[in-house]
Amino acid sequence: MSTRKQFHHRLLAIIILLITACTHQPITPTTAAKSDNPQLARVKTIMMNAKYTQAVPLLQRLLKQSPQNPVYLTNLAIAYRQLQQDDKAAESLQQALDIQPHPAAADNLSGILHRQGGKFKQAKAAYESALATNPDYALAHLNLGILYDIYLQKLPQAEKHYQRYQAITGNSDKQVSGWLIDLQRRRGN
Repeated sequence: MSTRKQFHHRLLAIIILLITACTHQPITPTTAAKSDNPQLARVKTIMMNAKYTQAVPLLQRLLKQSPQNPVYLTNLAIAYRQLQQDDKAAESLQQALDIQPHPAAADNLSGILHRQGGKFKQAKAAYESALATNPDYALAHLNLGILYDIYLQKLPQAEKHYQRYQAITGNSDKQVSGWLIDLQRRRGN
């Protein structure tokens, strides 16, 4: 493997590690918008139950049928990351990005990295790009809400994105519910 390829491989592994460490909840599987694929729904259920060793062979079978599917490749990367097989995770993620350079998940990750680097304007643009690609991408709403709330002090915008995140996830995140209460108190509501 060339030095440049090794660098990119390691960089992707670091990115996957960062996305895992930067969220207050585990990485969740991705699905195509309004997918009617029962096999993908089964994979999602298995992954949501943290049975990643079962998900990997199912995703590999799906990829034999559709090797250029970035959703399958991204989910495979997530499963490998959760199994701490970072080299395989990086390889799957790179394949997904080669097929679809700007999926919502990649833009969301870019936003996280920009935010951590103090580049708030670029972070905002990345999250907005993720939402332009997929307006119902819950994690982009959550991360944009965090950016507006903590870093940019734009509380009305933060509230809007926290509320959208909660609506998409069925109000299941108690931590974000607490953030909303605190934010509304700070706004004087």
